[in-house]
Amino acid sequence: MTGLFVTVFAAGAALQDLKKDKIYNVYVLAGILTGLLLCAATDGPGSLPVRMAWTACALGIMMPVYLIGGLGAGDVKFLAGVAAFLPYREWFFVTCAAFVITALYGIGRLLVKRSLHGTVHFAVPVFAGVLLLQGVRYL
Repeated sequence: MTGLFVTVFAAGAALQDLKKDKIYNVYVLAGILTGLLLCAATDGPGSLPVRMAWTACALGIMMPVYLIGGLGAGDVKFLAGVAAFLPYREWFFVTCAAFVITALYGIGRLLVKRSLHGTVHFAVPVFAGVLLLQGVRYL
């Protein structure tokens, strides 16, 4: 059940990022609340403080990447939103997959356009990472 919700959340963020070049705070907040409520409903209300702490930790983990200019603030908040749905190992898988996909895209862009300049709508690789996670779950 969580897999469906996190996939829809990631797809919506990717569409926003592609269309508007940003991920709206209200969308991320709604996603975080949905993830936390879903966690409480499936794992029991006692799991809520742990999941809230994990969501805050995910935000803290990604903050240095934002501070060096590697990600936008919306991307960092979006990854924290994904953490509200997923346990640490799955979030780490999604995040690593997104960075690998982004790196491969950058290498391809370098080879084709011979340019290091440009941006990536990072919500799209995160969405791809969520899809990969769903595939790994069902193997």
